[in-house]
Amino acid sequence: MQLVQSRKQTAELEVQELEGEQPLERIKHINDVLRAICAVNKLIMRENDRGKLLKGVCKCLIDTRCCYNAWIVLLDESGGLVTTAEAGLGKDFLPVIEQLKRGELTDCSAMTLDSGRGTMTLQVEHDGKVYGLFSVCPRDFVTDEEEQALFREVALDIGFALHSIDLEEERKRAQEEKKKLESQLKYAQRIKALGTLAGGVAHNFNNILTVIQGNTSLMLFNTHPTHPHYERLRNIEKSVQRGAKLTSHLLGYAREGKYKVKPINMNQVLKETSDAFGETKKDIRLHRDLAGDLWGIEGDQGQIEQVLLNLYANAADAMPAGGELFLKTMNVTHEDMGGKPFRAKPGNYVFLAVSDTGTGMDEEALERIFDPFFTTKGLAKGTGLGLASAYGIIKAHGGYIDADSEKGHGTSFEIYLPASEKNERNQP
Repeated sequence: MQLVQSRKQTAELEVQELEGEQPLERIKHINDVLRAICAVNKLIMRENDRGKLLKGVCKCLIDTRCCYNAWIVLLDESGGLVTTAEAGLGKDFLPVIEQLKRGELTDCSAMTLDSGRGTMTLQVEHDGKVYGLFSVCPRDFVTDEEEQALFREVALDIGFALHSIDLEEERKRAQEEKKKLESQLKYAQRIKALGTLAGGVAHNFNNILTVIQGNTSLMLFNTHPTHPHYERLRNIEKSVQRGAKLTSHLLGYAREGKYKVKPINMNQVLKETSDAFGETKKDIRLHRDLAGDLWGIEGDQGQIEQVLLNLYANAADAMPAGGELFLKTMNVTHEDMGGKPFRAKPGNYVFLAVSDTGTGMDEEALERIFDPFFTTKGLAKGTGLGLASAYGIIKAHGGYIDADSEKGHGTSFEIYLPASEKNERNQP
């Protein structure tokens, strides 16, 4: 804490030493300061907003008529300006703010805001942490030790209040982090349970289909194409194949599919799949933003292509009258994946984004978007397994997939796949 005096008044104040002042005036002034401290303490007890607290403190000091003006500035660890509050100065405080922004207020003792009056400037601190500066221009008795002690008390109270606000904000952050982790755990448990169920259903259903397929094949082998039952048997065989495709999606969601792992150039995969999609959907404009130095990945290219085609198909369904599809790739790390409903393992990742300008989804649909058999298209149009299998495939590759959407503002899917340890660069 530091006492700052006006250079013009320092000599006068030292000479006066209370000679011409009446004891009653001094007592009245000290009482004004005490009332200000009481008002500040009451404010500290009820105010949890940092900005309102600082403004309130300055206003209390002026309203109790113990000061001509007062100001508080908060600084960061490097001395940079964070925020300010003042009372009694108005536009006269603007030059001070500009000096603070330029980092020129390095010696507070050289600063006197109100010409002709003494100014006391103190550090605002608590438990060794310096928050900033507190300055007052008392109406009288700036050299009085009792008054100085009272204003030091105000500075300490401000520091304590800011410390309390820091603790409360830290507690809220911890609570939010706890809720976030609990939400992530519940989501992971739900997905795992659904995956286990889907895997069990798929295996049993596949066994049934195998029996049907075997008997149908034997019957077809012994049936002449002209026989009236031949076409019926062929229809049964086609239905079995469609059922087998559904079980493949379920196994993909359960992460039990078969994968042929090899190095993959994701830029090339995106180009090939989007070109094929663009040929069939002329009313959808494609935009590609592919990183030139994209890391390589290792995985099953056929499965990754299936994921992308599912995302393209969903985008097309969301844009029946046409629209725009944006594709992007870039290199990221786990540190770039904050705020997601998952906690990524440390490492490097290849990021893929597929975004459309379609109808979008509400929050309720977004929460269930990767659930098996959930669809926004209606039972007649969708099976609800496309995104579920995409989720399973990405998870089976050690990656993560997330969706963001707003009703009427399109949907964006973000995929993170572990970069290959070989870190072979892809060409755009």
